[in-house]
Amino acid sequence: MKKEEDIVQKREVKAILFDLDGVLVDSIDAWLNVFNDTLKYFGLKTLSKKEFIKDFGAPIEQDVKKYFKGKTISEVEEVYNKNFKKRRKHVRLFPQSKPTLEKLKKYPIKIGLITNSTRFITSAILNCFKLTKYFDAVITMNDVKRRK
Repeated sequence: MKKEEDIVQKREVKAILFDLDGVLVDSIDAWLNVFNDTLKYFGLKTLSKKEFIKDFGAPIEQDVKKYFKGKTISEVEEVYNKNFKKRRKHVRLFPQSKPTLEKLKKYPIKIGLITNSTRFITSAILNCFKLTKYFDAVITMNDVKRRK
């Protein structure tokens, strides 16, 4: 019988999937501002960074249920997108993101991006840092019914 490690080593990697926020980019400050701008827009109380971090990265459905009661996902998404335009300067590319993607692109594997961010915000970030060319597939919150 073969050892498990021998079997694992012989498996071919066909794809690598990345998350965007917190993996390729540091967007916590941008999202904190977008989130608080959106709360203000709807006349709601803003959050401290400590409070915000507890739910950072959650699907928009959770945001709406917990913080934007009575609003629709579409309403909140629209305001997120509008507010992101003025806050995108707070997004920082992690230093090893681009070199890692460049190196991986040399191999015969697919590279995908999966994110809870909107298509608009994801495209803005990828374009800003010239990362679009590295991905064979990009899946945003707008592309799925059940979000991560």
